[in-house]
Amino acid sequence: MTTHVMVDLETASTASDAAILSIGAVAFDPDNLEFRRSFYLNVSLRSCLAENLRFDASTFYWWARQDSSAGEAIQGDQLPLRNVLADFGEFLSGLGSPQQTRMWSNGATFDIPILENAYHALGGSEPWSFWAVRCYRTISNLVPKDFHPWDDTDGTKHNALRDAEYQTNRLLAIAKELNLDLK
Repeated sequence: MTTHVMVDLETASTASDAAILSIGAVAFDPDNLEFRRSFYLNVSLRSCLAENLRFDASTFYWWARQDSSAGEAIQGDQLPLRNVLADFGEFLSGLGSPQQTRMWSNGATFDIPILENAYHALGGSEPWSFWAVRCYRTISNLVPKDFHPWDDTDGTKHNALRDAEYQTNRLLAIAKELNLDLK
């Protein structure tokens, strides 16, 4: 069975070697239009900097201008990058083989490449196949921006898990509306 995973990161830079502040992910089944499992952990900025991942002042200032609940979300229970990536790898392996996993993110050049760079910075490799990466943004642009056939008023913006859930809900709604096969 193919497993789909929507990933969202909060980061300390917009570069592909960004320090990761949190990882949120939702495993979902596009056939049944439902969530299966979720993952959320915060990452210690210090542990990312020790691996030469990037922190940009402009991104720091961007975070300072966000709602306080967004900043509070990334402050709690920060774990070393190595531990978070190992836990994320275990989360993915618990869903099935890398050949049967499809990795989605909001844009082909942000979340997934940053995760790949983080795994490589630690001397490892990403626990998914390179050809299995999917772009939520491409599908999202098939419908108007105000397309949300569900209540989207709860939750904090720029919370990695909440954003992954939002993106998954919207992706599934778009797939249903346009009769798309996401396999």
